[in-house]
Amino acid sequence: MEKYIYFICNKDVNIVLTDDYFFYYGLKQLTGLPLFHITYEGVVNKSIAIKHKRNIRVLVDSRIFYSGKWGGYKMLRGSLNMISQWMWLDVAGGGGFYPKGCDYDIYVNMQGNVKNNIEKLYFAFLKKNVSRIVNHYPRLTKKEQAVLQCLLKNGGINEIKSQLKIEEKTLSCYQSKITRKFGCKRYIRFMYLYSLNKEMVDERWLMPSI
Repeated sequence: MEKYIYFICNKDVNIVLTDDYFFYYGLKQLTGLPLFHITYEGVVNKSIAIKHKRNIRVLVDSRIFYSGKWGGYKMLRGSLNMISQWMWLDVAGGGGFYPKGCDYDIYVNMQGNVKNNIEKLYFAFLKKNVSRIVNHYPRLTKKEQAVLQCLLKNGGINEIKSQLKIEEKTLSCYQSKITRKFGCKRYIRFMYLYSLNKEMVDERWLMPSI
């Protein structure tokens, strides 16, 4: 595939945070970028020199939600947050429990074909027509927010029914709607992902209002 000129001329530090080596290697081959690979747990395959670099970008493989491993993410946020640009590469959909502080990170939908994915990444590098993470949070109604808060606090069905004054069938409907809005097909999968990423979940989902 023909490489984009901006990729070819890019001299910035570009870090890919992923456990999928072949994903990292494919991006490196298709873009021609001198990418650096760091795993979700923070394992680095080689040292990264960042002095005198104009820009630093961190490309997060959003499948991090499926791993629940945030060591590498926390390491990079702690050391590079104020001097770096962050992009979330959504290659699988689902998840949605983005951590606190990433509202204005760039979101890149990479669930299409290879050509379209690289084109979207190219525009993200140029900051052209980009979408921000804040635009991809689930849009919940006030009632759905109230139900979600109860669910995440491990409230029992009877307790939630009593607290919110709703029937079990209605509660089940809310569970289904919330699950779909977070990109999951089943409620048990939704709760599993929440439990995996609980320590990183933005507390907006646990507050009375968003």
